[in-house]
Amino acid sequence: MIEFKKLPFFQAKEIFTRHHYLHYLSRASIMNYAVYRDNKLIGAVSLNGSPHGKFKEKTLALSRFWLKDNEKNLGSQVLSSLIKFLKKNKPKYKKLISYACSCMHEGTIYKAANFKFVGISKGTLDKRLTWRKTSKIRKSKRTRSPHLLHDKLKFEYDLVKRRAK
Repeated sequence: MIEFKKLPFFQAKEIFTRHHYLHYLSRASIMNYAVYRDNKLIGAVSLNGSPHGKFKEKTLALSRFWLKDNEKNLGSQVLSSLIKFLKKNKPKYKKLISYACSCMHEGTIYKAANFKFVGISKGTLDKRLTWRKTSKIRKSKRTRSPHLLHDKLKFEYDLVKRRAK
């Protein structure tokens, strides 16, 4: 059984800085959860409020999703469990959105978890968020995350449909 346990920001930041390919956690993060199966840590998720859209105050954005192992179907299982968790424990939210970088993903786990593909968002270069340390150059130098320049595939899940009781 997959369970979600609240994760303090500083612990979430440590996990995502160390393990997620972006190597940082946004300060806009409003909910962070450690993901457990059979009382063993298998991953973590971070959710932000949506910055825009018709229902921005009722929309969550899955901003970080990390799994310890690359076990077949685990990503879609965790997403499905997250959806059930949000429906039951966070009923004020109506939509869950996520973006997949087109240079690294096709959104397979979102499709498998019944997210709907809703379009493409153009990549941008946001100087506030793109600096990260690299191990291949001196620590005083930094490089930009290349994924921000690529288009993002946008997926959304309607949390109102078939709401858990």
